[in-house]
Amino acid sequence: MAIVITTRIYRYGFICDLILAHKACVCNQCKGVIRKGEHYYQIVIGGGGLQSLKFPNRVEVNCLDIFLERYHKAWEAQQALIERLKKRED
Repeated sequence: MAIVITTRIYRYGFICDLILAHKACVCNQCKGVIRKGEHYYQIVIGGGGLQSLKFPNRVEVNCLDIFLERYHKAWEAQQALIERLKKRED
């Protein structure tokens, strides 16, 4: 079975671009080192403005799904809390 690496992924409102590292950086998911010459995903929030573009998340290829699921679960929990608070107000 071949591994397919996509250069751009859209999921949960995030835009993930596959980038070749020009210098070493740290993975935002596992805190491992992404070395110069390795591929990683640069993640920005769609519609996030300049703040998201200026400070993107950098994630190793193997950590991408875990990173996106973690943020999506946090978003779902936040939306559930907002719904509960709206019901209390009514």
